[in-house]
Amino acid sequence: MIRCITSLCALGACMPVLGQHMISFPTPKPATTPPSVDRPPGVGNPLAAPPRPGTTRGQTTFSVTFIDPTGELAPYADAITAHVQAAGAAWASYIDGLGSILVQVRLEPVPTAGGRSTTSVFVGTNAGFNVFEQSTAHEIRTGTDPNGATHDAEIILGLAYLQSELWFDPDPAARTAPVPINRTDAMSVFIHEFGHVLAFNGWRDNFDGSFPGDYQSTFDRWSTFTGDDFFFLGTAAQDVYAAPVPLTFGNATHLGNDAPRPGEDLLPDLMNGVVFYRGSRYFISDLDLAVLADSGLPIRPVCDADLNNDGTVGSQDFFQFLTAFFSGDADFNNDGVTSSQDFFDFLAAFFAGCD
Repeated sequence: MIRCITSLCALGACMPVLGQHMISFPTPKPATTPPSVDRPPGVGNPLAAPPRPGTTRGQTTFSVTFIDPTGELAPYADAITAHVQAAGAAWASYIDGLGSILVQVRLEPVPTAGGRSTTSVFVGTNAGFNVFEQSTAHEIRTGTDPNGATHDAEIILGLAYLQSELWFDPDPAARTAPVPINRTDAMSVFIHEFGHVLAFNGWRDNFDGSFPGDYQSTFDRWSTFTGDDFFFLGTAAQDVYAAPVPLTFGNATHLGNDAPRPGEDLLPDLMNGVVFYRGSRYFISDLDLAVLADSGLPIRPVCDADLNNDGTVGSQDFFQFLTAFFSGDADFNNDGVTSSQDFFDFLAAFFAGCD
């Protein structure tokens, strides 16, 4: 289908959006989890700032390898490597994790991008189903690598999407440069794909909710299909959302839907399954982290004022903030400037401690 963002059509700037559902790689057993091929680009700015700042204290490390027989990835290899490593670190900063994750990147004939763990690990049973965890999540959680020396995760890219749509940030960790209005932020895409690598993945049919066998993922075990709509029923996720969490119909390892289906309020979320807007950045939300927690990953407590990443809030964090503040480099609230508001926001976080 062809779909335009109505608010910009009135300005003569309507840009076509090609509707696209994820592709799955059906397998007779959960030896490989299906990647999700994700939202096509849109336009606009639905989310201007992260819900809360991340840190870099995770113990998990990330390295990148390429399958590139034609050499078409070579001009982008350094930028892709930097973005994949920064995207992995963005998730790892919230996870009490271990392991060294090897990510393989390759081109596939897909319209956008996709991500998955390369295998899965049995972790228990649920209502007659065998439950499997994404292998990358298992390694991060336990420190044990289920697949040895081979790569742990895969990210696939469409060539046209890579060449003509994605914008690579000059500093993907800082994320301060403006995203061009006619491009999709590559860092947001790679963070999203890591969401699939870690938890947002499974084998439930995207339209009727059925399973291909007696197995499900740690994400599937909390999802349900009412006959009309999909929902995620994990305890942590429902605590954050205050209701069953709507999943994308036709793309059910994602959050939210266009109206009239439920979950239009989730379209600005990083893990939405409808559209990514050009000129915008997406950030890991508390809801995304809650889904990971429900899927078994150990999420760190919120310690926004823990500047030295030692797991506690103390005097050293206070002195570190003061040093940065008087140097003009303490934009604690991510509004682009260092001001008295950053000082007050830091104080509030400092006295709040760790959740």
